[in-house]
Amino acid sequence: WLDSGDKDATAFAEFLLSPRGGSLPEDHLKLLLNEQATTKNLRLALDFLIKNVGPGDVATIYFAGHGQVEQLG
Repeated sequence: WLDSGDKDATAFAEFLLSPRGGSLPEDHLKLLLNEQATTKNLRLALDFLIKNVGPGDVATIYFAGHGQVEQLG
C-alpha cells in the first residue's frame, strides 16, 4: 500500500508555496488528499485548471497513487 503519498503531496504543495518553490499564490493550488481525491473532486480540479491556465502559464499535476496489473483475456 501507498502510505506516504499524502505526505509527499503536502510537502510538494508547501514547496510550491514557498519562496524557493516560486511563491505560488495559495488560490492557484488545489490539494486533494486521501478521501478528498474523489472522481468528482478530480474533475472539478481539472476543470479549474482548464479555465484558469492561459498562454505562457505552467501547470503542474502531482499524482501519487498505486495500482495493479490485470491480465487481459
